[in-house]
Amino acid sequence: MNYLLEIKCFHDRIAVESYTTGEIALWHALMGVDNQLGWPVQFPAPTGLLCQLTGLKPNRLYEAREKLVERKRIIVLHSTQKSEVLYQMIPLKRSRTNPAIPAFFEDERENGGKIPGVEREIDGK
Repeated sequence: MNYLLEIKCFHDRIAVESYTTGEIALWHALMGVDNQLGWPVQFPAPTGLLCQLTGLKPNRLYEAREKLVERKRIIVLHSTQKSEVLYQMIPLKRSRTNPAIPAFFEDERENGGKIPGVEREIDGK
């Protein structure tokens, strides 16, 4: 994922859509955590850490998280481990060849059908 390009695309998006300050802070915090972890497809981010990074109280954090899920900016997965939440960022940058698909999937074609950090094969290969 291109960190700076994603930030630019997000800023373009919030210029035309109405995002709350909580949504903006949470998106940036999640991008920062994802970046620090080396861009895994899914990553843990404890609520306490996100509250500290965003300045949000837990109830406001949950509201912002739900809005980002509704806007299809993030995916939230609940781990099998007690109370662990995993996040997945949905790239904003679109493919050069097909604007309907995120560039993330174009990257997998360029990498021989493999998505970096994902242990699976595409199209049964």
